[in-house]
Order: sequence, then C-alpha cells, then structure tokens
Amino acid sequence: MFRVKYKKEQILKGLRYFSIEIAILWTIILIDTLISTYYGKYSGIHLSQVVASIPKEYMNSEESERYKTDNEFLIKSKENTYMIYGIELSNADESSLLDEETLKKLKSANTFSQILEGIQDGVGFLWGDVVTGSIEKPSYTMYYFSSMEEGERGDYQVYILFYIQGDLKYMEVCMMDEEHALSEEQKEHMRLYTQ
Repeated sequence: MFRVKYKKEQILKGLRYFSIEIAILWTIILIDTLISTYYGKYSGIHLSQVVASIPKEYMNSEESERYKTDNEFLIKSKENTYMIYGIELSNADESSLLDEETLKKLKSANTFSQILEGIQDGVGFLWGDVVTGSIEKPSYTMYYFSSMEEGERGDYQVYILFYIQGDLKYMEVCMMDEEHALSEEQKEHMRLYTQ
C-alpha cells in the first residue's frame, strides 16, 4: 500500500514538473513570436554614429534604389513614389546631397524653431499644416515633423526626424505618396529606435 501511494505521488510530481516545463516553453515561444513579428518589420541602417530604423518594406523592395556612405543614405523608388534620406549632419561635408548653405544652417540648429526654419528654407518642406512633437531624454532630444506636401504627381506625406545627442546631429527625411505612406506605428517605431 505504501509503495503504490509513493509511486502515485512520484507520478503526480513528475506531471507537475512537466506541465511547468510546457508552460515555460510556450511562454518563450510566444515572446519570441511577438518580438520577431514586431521588430522583424524593421532594418537598421548603420552610419558612423547613428543606426536608423527603417521599415523593411522599403529596404527590401525590388523597386528601391539605395545609396549609402558613412554619413548618409538614400532609399528611393525607381518611380519616385517614396524616398527616405538620412544624414549625420555633424559629420557631413560638401560631398553630401544637401547644398552647403542648408548643411551649415542645419548643423548649427539647436532649437525647435531653428530646425524648422532650416528645413523650410533648405529642404523646402513644412510650409503648410505641420504636426510636430519631440522626445526629450537626458541623453538626447528627438524632434519630429509631419505634413502633407503637394508634388508633381499628387500629395506626398513628409515625415522628418531630427536627432540631437551632444554634438551629434542626425536628420531623416521621408517623403511618401499615398500608397506608400507611413503608418503611425511605423513613425513611432522610427522615432523610438533611431539612435
């Protein structure tokens, strides 16, 4: 009788451990799935001091053309339906895609109004209704701007990030037609994970 009771307790104990192991395994699988689903949608473009988080649909598209140096990158569609341009302003020189005066103005910009003025005068965007915001942390500040701009082929969504961390300044300009417009989730991810 004692032996049967002891075996029964051992079996129940083994089943409890097994069910705990199964629960842990399912938790790990669920977390891995959630992480790869969310973060698997983005790629990082590594410049000399910044890693820009870009939606993979633009990075891996066959219709995309890419250009990259140590300090800047450009991703654009062959049909000019979207463009993403990023530049480390603090390390950029006259060989950048921006003209010298715009580069100088944006390099010296430190406040929200200076940045907005530099973008309006130099890049030519953000003259209409602009939605703005910022993330201010002890180690960095990120300003972001969003507007609809008129283009040759219709309206374009313009989304601009301006990242400041000490002497480092980085700007990213996204210009998308209606079909390729960034979602609010994509904009938020790009703001939070570009560093």
